[in-house]
Amino acid sequence: MRPSVLCNLLLAVKNNQRRGFDDIHLFEQGLAFHGVAPDQQWRVIGGVRYAPAPSHWQTNLPLDSFVLKADMAAAINAVGFNPDNLQIKQDALPLHYHPGLSASINLGRDVMGYFGALHPALLQRHDVEGRVFAFEIFVDHIPAARENLTRTRPALVLNDLPRVTRDFAFLLDKKHSAATVIGAVKKADKKYITTATIFDIYPDAKNQGQQSVAVRVTMTADDKTLSEGDIKNLSDKIVAEVIKSTGGELRQ
Repeated sequence: MRPSVLCNLLLAVKNNQRRGFDDIHLFEQGLAFHGVAPDQQWRVIGGVRYAPAPSHWQTNLPLDSFVLKADMAAAINAVGFNPDNLQIKQDALPLHYHPGLSASINLGRDVMGYFGALHPALLQRHDVEGRVFAFEIFVDHIPAARENLTRTRPALVLNDLPRVTRDFAFLLDKKHSAATVIGAVKKADKKYITTATIFDIYPDAKNQGQQSVAVRVTMTADDKTLSEGDIKNLSDKIVAEVIKSTGGELRQ
């Protein structure tokens, strides 16, 4: 009984590599086992990607953990749960993941899954060449998946009102992760802030131990067009919440 769906996926990667394929993207939904009792099994969605490093500047960007993070988010969304409500952590990872290039996704203390680069020792053991990135989602751990997924979907609600996008750059200590900034932004206003995305991180040359984190925030309302006053109020709340959560400051 397999402990992970990645066992079969890695075998498929190896077989495809031997046949000369160099752009491999596979996924599986099935059962994995953590014991021999009937209740010691869980439903898992897993995926792997392999592609050799690009040899020319005009080719696509190389694979990285963020590609698998996007894959995982799409799968979780398809199950019926908003992936933005999950937290990302880099501690207590399984041994088959690379410790520096992987992370877990969590809902409170519960682990919903893992994503990132697989450990080179695991790939060597399975005769897999190059770097392989993977994700695993424990379906039964996701609240929406425990409900009846055959229920009728709610009516689609479309919002024709304009969206407003604003960029913010914060100077903060390197100990604070991007997820901390995203969480603070979303906490500032749960009604009008729809998305928050980190688009730039770099160490600050003048302040050792600090980094600049740039975040793009989208704001919209269901019942009105946001006025300049509304946008300023939301922006002030975002800056105040990030400073409160990180102790950083807004870059001017």
